Amino acid sequence: LASFPEMATSFSLGSLLRGRLAPTQLTVERPVVELSRDASGSISFRIGGAAAGSGQDIAMSMIGPAEADAPMGQLTRLRIRDATVIVDDEMVGRRWRAGHLDAAITRDDMGSAGDFSVAVTLGAETSELHATYRYAAARRKLDLGLSVDRAQPAALAELLPTLAPL
Repeated sequence: LASFPEMATSFSLGSLLRGRLAPTQLTVERPVVELSRDASGSISFRIGGAAAGSGQDIAMSMIGPAEADAPMGQLTRLRIRDATVIVDDEMVGRRWRAGHLDAAITRDDMGSAGDFSVAVTLGAETSELHATYRYAAARRKLDLGLSVDRAQPAALAELLPTLAPL
């Protein structure tokens, strides 16, 4: 389930003249997205009543290079501002929330680059996760930078049981 209080988009003029809506830029303000993580760790979400597919499939379509014939293939810039993500997490048997999520992704024929930050309350502490990436499609190379502020390793085990030994 998802709600999008405010969105702005730009469309390809050439595609509009051929009768196709092909967004080139999309900005979403304050969306609320509900995800599900099953017992095996697979993540999926729904928009309205229809399954939107796995989160990994959608992420990979945005991370890869722009492809003119794909449904969102001409989208070159995606911005998400102040999102809230709610996860129904069967893997750990709880429901949790991450707020103030901001993301920006740009892509072209060569690949993509992005920036992501989110605040997650784990235990008594609110931690901020920040990630940047650059994906070079021709070389199939991903450069990733990740930082986490105010994270208690024991609290991370609540979301990722494999980290319990920490």
